[in-house]
Amino acid sequence: ITIRSGTSDQGSIYFSDNTTGSGEYVGYVRYDHSGNNLAIGVDAVERVRITSEGNLGLGNNTSPVATASAYDTASLHIHQSQSGSYGSQIHLTNAATGAAAANGVMISMWSDDDLYITNQESDGQLKFSTGGNSDVLVINSDGNSGFDGYLHAHGIKSDSDFTTFDR
Repeated sequence: ITIRSGTSDQGSIYFSDNTTGSGEYVGYVRYDHSGNNLAIGVDAVERVRITSEGNLGLGNNTSPVATASAYDTASLHIHQSQSGSYGSQIHLTNAATGAAAANGVMISMWSDDDLYITNQESDGQLKFSTGGNSDVLVINSDGNSGFDGYLHAHGIKSDSDFTTFDR
């Protein structure tokens, strides 16, 4: 199938369950030649957009933008535009955790503007690693943590002031 449209026009495929109103385009895939982006609509509202720069937008605001000039391609922007106690999140699960809302790991930002990294598994840990698989900081499910490396506090000026903690 080839859908041909003008250089400043849009080409679309619509999924319809009605002959009038928004039911005529309740689902769609649309390519916009003037903006060079691909959009997917669900329930008559655009929910996904991929730009010519490779940026992917999900949710209600589907104009994905990078956060800094050094990252001006291939960004993932998830935006929640509803007011109230709503947030944006990435929810990661696998076969061992299950796929329900109470399983796995979430990276979230809620209406309080704070960033949350949550491991919802009862025996799960949060691990911060560098250099491959080298765990630098591990936080256990009971809140205890282990740190391997240098701890730098604000105001310390020289390497001799560093303290090394070994797990």
